[in-house]
Amino acid sequence: MSAITIISIAVVAAIVFIIICFVTATLATRVSGITDAAARATFRDSYTKTVAQVLGGAAVVLAFAWTVIKDSQSLERDSITLKQSAVQSANQQFIDAAKLMADSSIEARAAGNYAFEKLVLAYPNYYDSVVSTLLAFAWQHRPEHEQFDKGIRPIRVTEDVNAAVYVIGKLPLQWERLYVRDYYLVGASFSGLPSFRGAEFLGATLFAANFTWADLTSAKFNGARLEDWVSYGWQNNSWDKRMVGTRGDPNEAWWTWERYRYIANFDNAILIGADFRNTGVTGASFKGANITDAYFSGSDISRADFTNAIGSAKFEGACYGRDDPGRPPTKPIGLPDTTMRLLKTCKPAAS
Repeated sequence: MSAITIISIAVVAAIVFIIICFVTATLATRVSGITDAAARATFRDSYTKTVAQVLGGAAVVLAFAWTVIKDSQSLERDSITLKQSAVQSANQQFIDAAKLMADSSIEARAAGNYAFEKLVLAYPNYYDSVVSTLLAFAWQHRPEHEQFDKGIRPIRVTEDVNAAVYVIGKLPLQWERLYVRDYYLVGASFSGLPSFRGAEFLGATLFAANFTWADLTSAKFNGARLEDWVSYGWQNNSWDKRMVGTRGDPNEAWWTWERYRYIANFDNAILIGADFRNTGVTGASFKGANITDAYFSGSDISRADFTNAIGSAKFEGACYGRDDPGRPPTKPIGLPDTTMRLLKTCKPAAS
């Protein structure tokens, strides 16, 4: 509305206001029954002022109401505009991150994955879309040809997949649990991540995965691949040659640091109620981990290290390989005698 229009309306309103005041006062004076001219004049003036005050007050109230309505409408429009702007910004961030994920460079793809973390922290309602996208990314970026089942050392995941794992595990968990069944995550790092609590790793390939300090309460690892001898590779008897000389010597370099490049590492992890039943965890390290009510029943725990593990786990039916001087060492470490007496002898193929 233009300034001229507003002024014109105001002038007309003022004229109408004045006319109403005088006409109303004149009519009231006529019907008042007052005959004295001075008294009539006083009455008319007083009545005019009263009407003017009443109408003026009403006008102020109406003006205030109009202002409130207009301001409210303006705020509502501004709010809608801000929301639309926020949605557009979030959508653009999602698109930009997705474009990076499709880049040919591993570094660019990793940057795209990390960008999703900031997006969800700013806009939590994007959690489902982001986590689903990252899970799909991790699933698709597995090696085209993998021959660890033929004794060849398994290929590790690249930095972009590690970035996806990090973001998934770092974001506050909004689902009941994460499902990574049959995923290929060799060498992936879950260290310190809180949101794989209760995750299902059934059938996942997890050679040399780093789970140190992670919260894996009630996580399921049934059927996952974790064995050290497969992780190292046994082609041309390379595993036997490397291990026979060590025989579990705690001062040997293999046991002090080198083996951590190939084993599944659960040191200091929270594994309360975790399920490893009927799963090979040979060589895995559980030092300082909380294994309260964890299940290792029916599992091969050859060479596994439970030194300073916290709590009591279930080992009924678990086993370790027969100790053969011509073969790699087999006895698990750090378990009490009462538990060791429960263990069976695994088949020789357990290495």
